[in-house]
Amino acid sequence: MLPKTHFWATLALGITTTFFDFTSLLQAVAILFGGVLIDTDHYLLYAMKKNDLSLRRAYKWFYAMYLRREKRRFLYIFHAIESFIVVFALGFIHSIFFYIFAGMVFHLILDIIQAAQHKHYAKYISIIYYLTKNGLK
Repeated sequence: MLPKTHFWATLALGITTTFFDFTSLLQAVAILFGGVLIDTDHYLLYAMKKNDLSLRRAYKWFYAMYLRREKRRFLYIFHAIESFIVVFALGFIHSIFFYIFAGMVFHLILDIIQAAQHKHYAKYISIIYYLTKNGLK
């Protein structure tokens, strides 16, 4: 799913939860933060694979794959279950992390919906699984 779709959908969620008094403004921003910045793993992957720090070229590279519906099997570390566990656990230290976690879950739900529509599922949802199958490639 494109970053702008994640941004607008998560922003709508944050506004809705604030409007109905389920969250404060800060908590809604944390939901937005979790729902959008989870995709920084795409940029990190591009930067490491291409040895290039250009955000614009990274976006174009992933956008080209998106348009071709290319089924590349990468490990996106912030989409992995371990990242979710860490953020959830941090919620017991400070509650704001529960809202970041909620944004991450919302993001993942949107990704799963899109994946089901295009019959394109993530192969690696765990860092540990990826490392046992591939090593440190």
